[in-house]
Amino acid sequence: SAVVEGPMDALAAAETGGIGVALMGASPPQERIDLTVKFIRDTICYVVIDSDQPASLVHVMSQLSNLGVQCRLRDPSPAKDLADLSPRQRERLLSG
Repeated sequence: SAVVEGPMDALAAAETGGIGVALMGASPPQERIDLTVKFIRDTICYVVIDSDQPASLVHVMSQLSNLGVQCRLRDPSPAKDLADLSPRQRERLLSG
C-alpha cells in the first residue's frame, strides 16, 4: 500500500496494483490517520513524500508506525511526487 498526500498520487499508486490512500493534505487530522490504519493495517506501507513538504509526511509515517503499521519511507526525487513518475518508475519505487 502507498500513503500519499493527494488523490492523483493515490491513483498513481493504484495503477501499480496496490492500495493508494490519499491523505488529502500534508497534515491530516488524527481521524484521517485512524481511518487510514484500518485500510492498510495488514500491508507493508510505503509513505511517499512530496518534495514540497517532506517533513509533514515523515511525521505521518511516525504516527502510522506508532499505531502498529509497518512503514517505509519513499522519496520520488527528482520528481515532485508519485504522480510525476512514469509507471515503470512508480513500480520500482513501490517494490520492496
